[in-house]
Amino acid sequence: MKFSLVIATLGRQAEVDALLMSLRRQTHQDFEVIVVDQNPPEFLREVRLRHEDVFQRLVWRQVDFRAANLARNIGLDEARGDVVSFADDDCEYQPDTLATVAELFNRYTDCGVLTGKAVDKPSGDDSMGRWPDGDVTVGVRNVLMLSLEFTTFFTRAALATERLDPGFGPGTRFGSREGPDLMLRLLYRGVGMRYSPRICLFHPHKFTSLTDPAFLRRTRSYELGFGALLAKHLCLARSPRAIAMLTWHVVLHGLLGLAKSLLMLRGAKVRFWGLLLRSRATGFAEYLAASRGREV
Repeated sequence: MKFSLVIATLGRQAEVDALLMSLRRQTHQDFEVIVVDQNPPEFLREVRLRHEDVFQRLVWRQVDFRAANLARNIGLDEARGDVVSFADDDCEYQPDTLATVAELFNRYTDCGVLTGKAVDKPSGDDSMGRWPDGDVTVGVRNVLMLSLEFTTFFTRAALATERLDPGFGPGTRFGSREGPDLMLRLLYRGVGMRYSPRICLFHPHKFTSLTDPAFLRRTRSYELGFGALLAKHLCLARSPRAIAMLTWHVVLHGLLGLAKSLLMLRGAKVRFWGLLLRSRATGFAEYLAASRGREV
């Protein structure tokens, strides 16, 4: 089984070097690496030179824009493998990651997508979510809780007619939820999916403080994407269950969080939940307005 690992990168040097080093340590060596570099040409020159003669195939594409999903789709065009994954430029693979994914695809022959968990490398704690301890079938009901772009592996057949939406993700107004969007569209087509905690990648836990300005800016961008995700799938109207699930997570869960924080008189959390809800509402309204504009 051959893997195509697409890395869209911007603004990171040591992290990209660490990721590539983790790929060099893979026990399963049948893979290619496709880097789509959104930096100035000299920014990653030393990293590139350090790794360019190591991999079976290393493609390094320099681009003049900053948009993660557009970059990933360009990388997808270069892919020759049986399985594709979109690695974050600040994640790292464990030595048996690709071997484990290959084993699981051979076990779950009805699946076109496998996804896993992320842990913080220094602590070993779950990162970017709370992850189940056993294998779980992924469907509309639980896809939001079981999907991260960089821990997800797609067969080429699954991606034959669907791609990441370049209007979502880092570098765009709607800065997140591109992974659940793609996975929902694949679920609508009947693509089988499984989560397994055996697929476990390292990714730093980035929460700092509810009052940290950088964290709040990142949160606003992400939550704009969450609101836009609901609007997009409301427009697609492919699955009432998906719309109900998204409405719960985007709207009702946020209102419950705000109400609980108000009752407990936790000012920082009240402001945080308020930011989430305002950003989601803005993302929802902006996506709907843009969609209607495209229809005119």
